[in-house]
Amino acid sequence: MQWLIKAIALFVLCVVTQSFAMRDPTRPPAEQLSKMVSTEDKRFVVNSILHAPDRHHVVINGQVLKVGDTISGVKVIKIEQSQVQLMEGTTVIQVPIYKKIKEQS
Repeated sequence: MQWLIKAIALFVLCVVTQSFAMRDPTRPPAEQLSKMVSTEDKRFVVNSILHAPDRHHVVINGQVLKVGDTISGVKVIKIEQSQVQLMEGTTVIQVPIYKKIKEQS
């Protein structure tokens, strides 16, 4: 009976240490991450996105770019179907292909 308790304790210990091991120790806390993401940047306008299985290109301010390219010192890090993510220093800038439409009353 005592070995069963030890086995269960060892199992619980392994599960707990595995969950700690899955966290990235270099990742900033969640409250810092939210400060690092910017969605309001009027310098960049996404004109179009080509999102094909074998390639991804984006046209920003009339310039054709792919992941890894830079525009105005800002690096393209991810191209999705409806938005592009750019990296400026440690700040991620999310630029949607469609701007939000504001209704006038």
